[in-house]
Amino acid sequence: MDSKIDVLDTTLRDGAQTYGVSFTLQDKLSIAQRLGEVGVRDI
Repeated sequence: MDSKIDVLDTTLRDGAQTYGVSFTLQDKLSIAQRLGEVGVRDI
């Protein structure tokens, strides 16, 4: 039986709304790129 796990990451949305957290444009691009590299389709 093949198992498939779907991952939805909310770091850029929820993390940016956390008090004291401020992502730069470079931070956002880096996070998105790394998530894509590990196969996260929904960012």
